Amino acid sequence: MPSSAGGGKPALEGTYTVGGQKVKPGFQVFKEHVAKFTPKQAGEICGVDAKQITQIAKDLGEHASIGQTKVVDGKRVPFRPVSIMAYHMAQQENGFQALRAMTMLFMLMGALGAAGGVKSDFTWKIHDNYEELGNVEIEDPPYGPYLKHSKFYPINSGSPSVTALSILDPKKFEVDPKKLPEMMILHMTNAIVAFPNNKVIRDAYKKIDYVAALTPWLSETADYFADIILPTATIEKYEGPLSATDQYTNAKTLRIPPMDPLFESRGEIDIYLDLVERVGVLTGKEGYLDLVNQGLELSGEEAKANGKYALPLDKKPKVRDIFDRWAKANEVKDGIEFFEKEGTLDKGPYPPEEVYGYITDPPFGGVLH
Repeated sequence: MPSSAGGGKPALEGTYTVGGQKVKPGFQVFKEHVAKFTPKQAGEICGVDAKQITQIAKDLGEHASIGQTKVVDGKRVPFRPVSIMAYHMAQQENGFQALRAMTMLFMLMGALGAAGGVKSDFTWKIHDNYEELGNVEIEDPPYGPYLKHSKFYPINSGSPSVTALSILDPKKFEVDPKKLPEMMILHMTNAIVAFPNNKVIRDAYKKIDYVAALTPWLSETADYFADIILPTATIEKYEGPLSATDQYTNAKTLRIPPMDPLFESRGEIDIYLDLVERVGVLTGKEGYLDLVNQGLELSGEEAKANGKYALPLDKKPKVRDIFDRWAKANEVKDGIEFFEKEGTLDKGPYPPEEVYGYITDPPFGGVLH
């Protein structure tokens, strides 16, 4: 029952007759579904003793403090001091389903968005994909190499492994051969090690005519496939903006070069500025600089300072100047010099209304499950 509905008593368990049909609340259906997954059965699969699994469940329930609240910076928030560390869990086999199971467990305890409970980000916000992936469109072929909106991978993140599949067998995946990549730029990635199905990645990259690699060292992928390597700096470059939060403090920083790039290496922004200039897409509307302006909120609908600090679209900037403009647009009076001297911009603690889903306006961003 939506909290906005008011009145009434939510039904959690049991069977009811609605409109002449027997129905059950979602909680009852969920309870019946998980009843067959006993500690004994789980222990046989994962190798953890059933008694230990049962004890973990008891510990979670006892420590969840269901019904309790805490006052955080003057705001009363539900208190659920139970959580789970699941960093990179989704990147395992069946990891997405494992995360769904974990999330449902902590939803039952009310720990998502509560003080002491589960956090997936520093502030409570609805991911852009929430709406996008809930309105998946499946188009007719032929498809592009990413297979987005295809009947094969309609929910799509642009995974290099999916692209590799379409390169190897465009007919099977109904890909327009004219859209297959003829050249590729590898940006700071060792693809044949980093992405799933290493053999598929290797076989696909053999079919690409020309490969450029931006990398600070000779990775396996660069060694096997790169026609040209553009040596990239690591810490000795301008880069950002970057979050400097400790989860509770709203802080920003920039990577500031402590020295000139070593040997023949360069910062990747310098490299890209040269590349897009040579192919003629640096300047002008919808050129590289225009996209940088929009990405850093220097121009467009989200422009800071009314677009006062937007990069001119008719000349190549210095990288330092790009970040100087970003800093000033974000009300840092001394611009890049502030970060060169102080390192970090501390904007103070995040207000609890931005951190805890229960007290955002509307609660949980208006999303109900």
